[in-house]
Amino acid sequence: GRGPARVLADAGQCEPDVVEALTQFCGHADEWAHQDLSGYVFVLLGGTSELCPLGPLLKRGATVACIARGSERLRAAAELAMASLGGTLLLPLSAPPPDTGASDASEASSDGTALHLPSILATAGADLISQAPEIRTWLMNLEPGKRLVVGSYAYLDGEAHVRASLAMDAIAADLVARRPGTALAYLSSPGTAFPIPEVAYRAAAEQYEVDRHKWWHTPLAMVTGVFKPNCRPPTKRSSGGGGGGSSGGDGDDEEVCYVHNGHLIQQGPNYALAKTLQNWRTVVAPAGNGAGV
Repeated sequence: GRGPARVLADAGQCEPDVVEALTQFCGHADEWAHQDLSGYVFVLLGGTSELCPLGPLLKRGATVACIARGSERLRAAAELAMASLGGTLLLPLSAPPPDTGASDASEASSDGTALHLPSILATAGADLISQAPEIRTWLMNLEPGKRLVVGSYAYLDGEAHVRASLAMDAIAADLVARRPGTALAYLSSPGTAFPIPEVAYRAAAEQYEVDRHKWWHTPLAMVTGVFKPNCRPPTKRSSGGGGGGSSGGDGDDEEVCYVHNGHLIQQGPNYALAKTLQNWRTVVAPAGNGAGV
C-alpha cells in the first residue's frame, strides 16, 4: 500500500512517483472492486502459472478463458471456478465430453445440467506452442458480444519460454487486429532494458555512490564480482521521423535517452528475448490498432 511505498521512497529505494501512483490507484479501489465485469472475457494465456490472476478474477465473478495444458493445476482451476460465487471458467476442449448421465448432486451444475468434472478435464486444455492457430481461432469466436482482455502469463524454462512467448504474441496480435476493442495485459519485468526519466537516472547514480561506501559492498563484490550500475551512460536518439536510429538523420533533432539495463546473466538470453518481445508489443499495439494495454 501507500504506507510501505512511502517508507521505501523516503529511503531512496523507489521513485517518489510510485507513492503518487499508488495513491491514485487506491483512490479508485472501491470503484473498481464493484465494477461490472459482465461485458469482459479475461483470456489467460498460461492460465495456471504462479503469477496468473485466475483466482482473484473468479472471486470477482469474472468470465475467464483459461489456456493451459491439461494437468492437476487445470483441475484445481476448474474446482476453484466451481466453488466461486458467479465466476465462469471457459476451457478449450479437444473433443466433446461424453454424456455420463451423472445424477449425484456433486456432479451437477447450478442450473441442473449434468456435470462430470473428470470427463470434462479428460479433453480440456491446449498447448500454446503446438496449438497456437487452434487457440487463436477458438478465442476469435468466443463470446462475440464481449471485450477480450488477453493476458500473457506463460513461463517456461530455457528456449521453450521464447517459443511460448512467440505463440502468445501471435495470438494476441491477431486478436487485436481482427477483434476491435481487445486489450492486452502483461507482467512487467525489471530484468530488461527500457528508458527511464532523468530524475530516476540521477537518483540511481546517487544511490550507487552511497552504497559503495557501505560495509557489505566490498566483501560482496569480492564474491560476486564488481558491481556495475544498472543505469548506463545516457545515449542519444532521434526525436524526428527521418533516421529512427541512434545517430539520427538529416533534419532530426536528437534527445538524450536514459536507459535502465536490468539484464542478468543468470536469467540468460532466452528470458531477455521473451520479455523484450512483450515490451515491444505494448508499444506497437496501441499505435497500430489503438489497443488498450
